Amino acid sequence: MITYEQIVDTLLLESGQFIGDLDATLLDEKKLVLMIQRELGLYSRYYPNKQTRAMNLYNNKVFTLEADSFVPTQIVDIRTDRLNAMGYTIAPMPAAVHSYYWRYDKPILYFRYPDGEYITIFITPHEYNEEKKLIQFVELHDRFLTLLQGRFLQTVGRSRNAFTIEEIPIHTSASEMISEGKEIYDKALEEIRQNNAFNLAILI
Repeated sequence: MITYEQIVDTLLLESGQFIGDLDATLLDEKKLVLMIQRELGLYSRYYPNKQTRAMNLYNNKVFTLEADSFVPTQIVDIRTDRLNAMGYTIAPMPAAVHSYYWRYDKPILYFRYPDGEYITIFITPHEYNEEKKLIQFVELHDRFLTLLQGRFLQTVGRSRNAFTIEEIPIHTSASEMISEGKEIYDKALEEIRQNNAFNLAILI
């Protein structure tokens, strides 16, 4: 988990802007959150969020944010550890429900198995929680922050050539910031593409 405050502190520190706060970059929270959300969308194409939950499943289940708090991009596996109407015996570990008996067409699950609780493995994009101001399944060491740093530098570089904090001129080279940001961004994106969890990658 990473909070908004940790994201801001990391961006300012890594970009050399630690002498001021976010206001000194001419970016406000609303703009930065928009940047976070955009880069999370790209990051999720290569490193989507894989979760495992016990949930109640039935035929024609429609996933909604209101009822489930998430809508899977893809369901990877469904497992059960109980005796069912098909005559399957109870296994020491949850046994997979064969894909013949279910199909997920976002956001609808077609399920030809008895209604009930199943262990469900699914994939969703990473999301920024605006209410709690955090990203639940991203950590400080993840490449996402490097990607965001590159975008941050490019954005700040384009916004001005120099700025002032309490009448102290802090000179910056916009072209150098843009160039450095692009280099960091391109390198991070290339590493993400080369090292992505291939079996989880989703092309959107």
